[in-house]
Amino acid sequence: VVVLVAEVTKEAGQEELVDALEGKYDALRDKLYAEALAKQMGEAEWALLSEQERQARLTKMKLEQRKLRQEGRQDEADAMLAQLLKDQQNLDRLMGDTRAEQERKLKERLARRKKRLDEG
Repeated sequence: VVVLVAEVTKEAGQEELVDALEGKYDALRDKLYAEALAKQMGEAEWALLSEQERQARLTKMKLEQRKLRQEGRQDEADAMLAQLLKDQQNLDRLMGDTRAEQERKLKERLARRKKRLDEG
């Protein structure tokens, strides 16, 4: 009897763990969707939306993802989200390159200015 009670407790613990993990996974996925939508729209435009509008867009994206997955089109659902994130990564890379170039030019100008000041 003790073994059975221990097994039932172990199974219940595993079920709770699975439920907790699924909840965390859902929360992370929702956050990822929200970030992808914000990146797609632009952070400024996303910030101008009301919470209700943001939730509506998030729900629409989740429904599209669910529909694709239910139709067995898992690859398309994954590709849709991956494309949004890839576009953002490319933009971040380009912005980083631009920022680095601006910093380099600024340092060059400061060095030339310092040289002129030192020369009189």
